[in-house]
Formats: sequence, C-alpha cells, structure tokens
Amino acid sequence: MALDGERVLAEGRGGHCQATLDELGGFARPNETESEADPARDRKIIQRWAAHHDAIIPADNFLHFEELGGRSEHDIFQDAAEPGYLYKRWKDKPWFPREYLSRWLLSDLLFGDRADLAGLTNHAESGRMVPVIRQPIYEGTHPLDHEVDTRMEAAGFRKTGLGQYTHDELGLEVNDAEGHNWIKTPEGLLFPIDVIPGLKAS
Repeated sequence: MALDGERVLAEGRGGHCQATLDELGGFARPNETESEADPARDRKIIQRWAAHHDAIIPADNFLHFEELGGRSEHDIFQDAAEPGYLYKRWKDKPWFPREYLSRWLLSDLLFGDRADLAGLTNHAESGRMVPVIRQPIYEGTHPLDHEVDTRMEAAGFRKTGLGQYTHDELGLEVNDAEGHNWIKTPEGLLFPIDVIPGLKAS
C-alpha cells in the first residue's frame, strides 16, 4: 500500500478528529512541552466545540452500555444499538487533546481504521470531561509481529524497534504497533486497534 505524503498530512476525512484539530491549530508537534502545548487551554477549546456541535455524550449513557473492560488508557463499552462498534472512554485522568486527537486521525489516514472522536463525556467518578472514541469492530485474530512488519514495510515504514516504525519521507513514526494492537481479518487485512502514530522529531 503506497502512501502519498501530501495526502496523509493534509487530507482530512471530515470527522470530528479533523474538525477539533482544526480548532486547535493542527497536529501535535514532536517534543512539545506541556507549557507549549497548553493542554488546559486545548481542553477548554474542545469542550466549547463539543457543546456547539452537540457532541456532549450524557454520562448516564454508559450505564446502559455493556462494559467490556479496558486497558491503561480507556474503558471499553458496546452499545447494543450499534453492534459493529466499540466506544472507548478515556479513563479518569488528564488528557492532552492535540496529541490524542492527532494519533487517532493519523491512524485513520494511514491505515483506514475509521475510528473517530464520538464526543466528550463527564466521567462518572470525578465529573472530569474526557474524550470518547467510536471504533469499528474488526473480526479476526491478532497477527504475528512479522506480519505487522510486512504490513508496515509495504506502507513505506522501516522498523526501528519492537512495535516501532518510522517513515522518513513522510516524517512520521508509529509506536505500540506490536501484533496484539492489530486485528487480522479472515481476508488477511490488518487493522490497528490501538497504535500510536505521530509526527517524527527532526
């Protein structure tokens, strides 16, 4: 799968990740310090955007969803009305909007995983406003790491470590891309479910 660098870095898909990053001024920059990124300001901007675009998800909604567990960053839910999707709610801790939204948008642009920001919700325990990602469910198994290597090499990335890849031409890197963070469909297609792409430090 060949990638067009201009498309990856400039073409949006009209989703909420793209729209909110436009509000924030674009992708997160590599090695950005917390003071430079100003995540508190960014969270306020995203909250205003969500309120204006009817993207505030009532916290009570999650009481009616099936909870499927979670990992270090998200609690995962499924709505019976949408059996083909998962909702990933950020855990009750601070989040960095530009870094977080950048990685989800880049993942879609690079790999076509079709995950997007569903909106924001108040976390039930603290009331903290946190993001919620809506992600398609891909049926299949986790690929072997060498299958991920082949997938990434076909996309122009070179391996730099376990689950780590870089694309010199595009100035991108992908981390946490071990096999357990992908799904291999019965047709042999590989889709990421929790990898971390970003702009590469120069």
